[in-house]
Amino acid sequence: MGVDINLLVDHEHWHNQLQFLSGLGPRKAQKYIQKLKSLGKPLYTRNEIYEHKILRKNCFVSSLGFTKVRVPPEKRPDDMQSNILDQTRIHLRNYDHVYKLVTDCLYENQPDIEQYKQQQAVNEIIKKPEKLKEFAMGEYKEQIKQVDKVGIGYIFDQIIEDLMHPFMDFREDKEIVRTPNE
Repeated sequence: MGVDINLLVDHEHWHNQLQFLSGLGPRKAQKYIQKLKSLGKPLYTRNEIYEHKILRKNCFVSSLGFTKVRVPPEKRPDDMQSNILDQTRIHLRNYDHVYKLVTDCLYENQPDIEQYKQQQAVNEIIKKPEKLKEFAMGEYKEQIKQVDKVGIGYIFDQIIEDLMHPFMDFREDKEIVRTPNE
């Protein structure tokens, strides 16, 4: 679950959702929308929320995991390379961990893989998550947790889930309640 910021700005009936993001409330959400509209263009990355001073640091960090930035093709500049991680719940501070994970999965033992190739690797993993599932379970998972006690180890499983099912709603479907007359 999360809020697609560019879609929300374009549809006024969705504005009310924003106040429920972590770190926001009714007033901050209203200011957030005003600042987004004043840009006159869609956001291309999550980081632009902070760069354009739409939110202050604490609110930005708190709401980031619930914020999705997706740019529709018709609003995208020709030379724009979007980062698919901006469409997941994975926090910006964990992007480097994700790049390491997916590049280790696809390009084992190749150091210094350039940013563009890392983003391609993420795209490939999201399209074919079975590659990651096979790789990330077992030995690799344990190695990461032993080497990186405070970083990715504690959220490893969540990152894997988000790469396999970006913004999936994990709530169970409920049965529709019907009145006796139906």
